[in-house]
Amino acid sequence: MKKHCEDGKILCEQFEDNLKLWGFAELNREAAERIIGGCVNPNLKELSQHAKDALCAFLKAKQAYVVHVADCLVCSRKLIVPVGKEQ
Repeated sequence: MKKHCEDGKILCEQFEDNLKLWGFAELNREAAERIIGGCVNPNLKELSQHAKDALCAFLKAKQAYVVHVADCLVCSRKLIVPVGKEQ
């Protein structure tokens, strides 16, 4: 049984990809921050900017996916369970 329509599948994959990219960017930033400590370093600024950009892309992908699922009957049919038929 399909969970998503074609557009929903694409948006879901974009959402998951952006989530992973943001997670790794944030981990890299945190690791660099711990290693470098309080020193000012251009690499830390670059990593911080990369993490912010990745977070922005993730939030946009999440918004697009959630809006699509809310509007699409195929993608949202598993979200609502009739009373008495809970799994």
